[in-house]
Amino acid sequence: MTRESSRRLWSVRCRSEGQRSLPAGCQPPSGWTNARGPPATRELFEHLGMTETAVKLQPPVMGYFAYWIRQLQLADELPSALANRRVRAAIHEAPPSCRPPPVEAWMFELATDHGEALDCGHLVGWLRLRWVLGDEGGVLDPATARYWYWQLGAPPRSRHARWVRRCQAVARAAAPRGFGLNPRLVAAFCDHPAWTHAYLRSADFKGMLVAADDPALAVPPPPPAPWQIAMRPAPSARSLH
Repeated sequence: MTRESSRRLWSVRCRSEGQRSLPAGCQPPSGWTNARGPPATRELFEHLGMTETAVKLQPPVMGYFAYWIRQLQLADELPSALANRRVRAAIHEAPPSCRPPPVEAWMFELATDHGEALDCGHLVGWLRLRWVLGDEGGVLDPATARYWYWQLGAPPRSRHARWVRRCQAVARAAAPRGFGLNPRLVAAFCDHPAWTHAYLRSADFKGMLVAADDPALAVPPPPPAPWQIAMRPAPSARSLH
C-alpha cells in the first residue's frame, strides 16, 4: 500500500467516526483511531439504505469467502510490500464471483500494512464468521461494535457455557442502550468466540468507511505496477579486449 492511500483511508475513518456516547470503559482498543468527526448515525445508515447491523450490498457466494481467506492468509506470511502487491493483484485477477466490493477491496489492501488496527488476521476471522452466517454484510455501526467489543471482553478459544451466558447477558443489556444486534449474529458469537473480536474490529472499520461515503472508495485500489527490471549495460567493444 502506498503511504498516500493509507493516509486517505485513515482520514476517511477519522472523519466518519461516531460521536454516540459509550459506557465508561468502552473506548477504542489500541490502534483504533480516536479522532472525532461527523457522527455515523442510524439516520445516515438508513439514508444509505442500510440496516444498523448489516449492509447487504450484494450477498456473496461461498466461494468469495474461501478465496479471500486464502489470499489473506498467504499475504500475512509476506513482508508488507510483497503482501500489498499480492492482494492488489488478487483483487483484479479474482474470478467474477470473488471480486470484492470496492470498500472491502480497500480493507484488504490496508490490512497488508500488518498494522495494529487492522491486519490480515482480523479480516480472516471476519470472513470466517460471515461465511458461517452465509448472507451477512460484515458491517456494524461503529459505536455498537465497540460496545460489544469491550462488554464481551477477551473471548475464549472455544465455545463453553460461560461464554454463551456472557454473550446473552451483553445482548440483553445492549438492546435498551441502542446497541442491539441481530440474534443470528449473537448466536454466531456464542458458537465461534475465536472470531468474535476480529469480526467486531473489521465490521467497525467497514462501517466507518461506508458511512464516510467517500467517492474515492467507490473504485477498488489499482493493480500493482509492473516490476522494474534493471538492465545491465551492454559491454563496450573495448571491454572485450
